[in-house]
Amino acid sequence: MVRPNPTVAISPPGFAAPPSIETPSWPCPSCAFACKCAYDGDNLVEETNATGAVVARYSQTQNIDEPLAMLRSATTSYYHADGLGSVTSLSSSAGAIANTYTYDSFGKVTASTGSLVNPFRYTARESDTETGLYYYRARYYDSNAGRFISEDPARFSGDGPNFYGYTQNRPTVLVDPRGLLAEIYCERIPSAGSTWWQHILLTLTQAMHCYLRVACNGKDETFEIGGPFVNNKATPHVNSFNPKRSGRKLPVHAPPGLKCCEFENRLRDAFNREVGRLPNYNAGGPNSNTFVNQIITDAGGYGDFPIGAYSVDDGLQP
Repeated sequence: MVRPNPTVAISPPGFAAPPSIETPSWPCPSCAFACKCAYDGDNLVEETNATGAVVARYSQTQNIDEPLAMLRSATTSYYHADGLGSVTSLSSSAGAIANTYTYDSFGKVTASTGSLVNPFRYTARESDTETGLYYYRARYYDSNAGRFISEDPARFSGDGPNFYGYTQNRPTVLVDPRGLLAEIYCERIPSAGSTWWQHILLTLTQAMHCYLRVACNGKDETFEIGGPFVNNKATPHVNSFNPKRSGRKLPVHAPPGLKCCEFENRLRDAFNREVGRLPNYNAGGPNSNTFVNQIITDAGGYGDFPIGAYSVDDGLQP
């Protein structure tokens, strides 16, 4: 059953229940019309039946989509996941395997064993037993077709002209827990116009300049600092994203428990704050890479920077 996002705050006690969670007034995928779901931010932590009695509780990490354990019918089961975060099995307290799951590249279950009721499957998302769809918060995903069943809310500001595509058709290496977008792009610093020794240095070090792409709420923009340099200060730049611009694309990881576009808005706010305290620019740091990492850190996330993105961790201290 297709559900909107949860909105009502409650505070149930017990296994894996945080101080404040949210519950919707609609059915959970795992128990059809018989129960309701409660969430800690983005993560499912409790199911209750029509009378309010607890059906199941889930222990989660502080990250999004990382279930640790399930308490159901007075029995605790433990989750095992692969490198993508998909649940591959559940085991008992004694270590005996109860359920197992095997998926194809786009998340269709190709084999399974066991009879435990378990909502988490591919990329640890909730499986809707009525429709066979996965609940990816902003949208539902059809693993049989390898695509979402509704358009990307960001439309052309999302990840390309295909509004229904899943992870740029790269499901073996990427996940899309919210359907939102924040990415790092890093490009080689050109040596044209450099002195001969600068040319050799740039070639040997493979030095890179990184910038941040943020797409949400109808905007698709890049944030960075660069020339012209005035009084040893770099100039901040905000531009519309240019898909023809070169650069290696890397993920930005959001903190857990944020709603649609909340992290992206945090990144924009962090950029506006940091441009007001830019230190003297130094190619050896702090530099453009330091700036991008500071924005992501200020927003509560972290980014995967490549080799060559020097001075990422220097910090901005004017």
